Amino acid sequence: MTDATEASDAADRLELSPTLVGESSAAYATRIIREGILTGVLAPGSKIPQESIATRLDMSRIPIRDALRQLESEGLVVIPSNRSAKVARLDAADFAEIYDMRELIEPYVVGMTARSVTARQLGRLEALADQFDKCVESNGDVLSVDREFHLLTMSGAPRKRVWKLVTELQNASQQYRRAFHDLDRSPCTQAKVCKEHHDLVDALRARDEVAAVAITRRHLARTRALLEPVLLEREVTR
Repeated sequence: MTDATEASDAADRLELSPTLVGESSAAYATRIIREGILTGVLAPGSKIPQESIATRLDMSRIPIRDALRQLESEGLVVIPSNRSAKVARLDAADFAEIYDMRELIEPYVVGMTARSVTARQLGRLEALADQFDKCVESNGDVLSVDREFHLLTMSGAPRKRVWKLVTELQNASQQYRRAFHDLDRSPCTQAKVCKEHHDLVDALRARDEVAAVAITRRHLARTRALLEPVLLEREVTR
């Protein structure tokens, strides 16, 4: 299969959803392409087929270009001078920066959530933790469930600016979480992750800010400890 055929196939596999009220063509294209990157339809390092995507979304290439510039600002896309846009590659330095920021910000925001979480949010968190357990058992789509779970644990973000930063960091780290999942699917690791999800729900229900922050830090540290050495080794041998 040629690169052009692969690119066209990736565009065809993008999952389309209805346009939101008041959503511009560029914003819609941004949302669809972003989701394609986060779900792995558009793989790290792959060329982004602008013409095929424009055809798939039934729009001109202008909003596609605007979408790619927005995704570049989020760290999901790279656009070298006079070259085609590509999905950002997995990179050890980028990974370290993302996790440095996550380790600073996410425990703080989870602590805020522990003070403000509602019964409805707790119910959804518990359902997501149970759903994650079932996905692990059936080898299902744990990544989208995990992302929704952790974003909800940070729903207590006090300002729009903080929430925007949290969301962008979650998006930027999604490809790394996929690599972590592919790297270690051992029952022991999966059991620890499942337990921490439920422990975090319990801590939030008890409004135990100290415990919620500690669990969040431990959760982030496990991913980093496993994946960072692998990324560094790949760069040395590249």
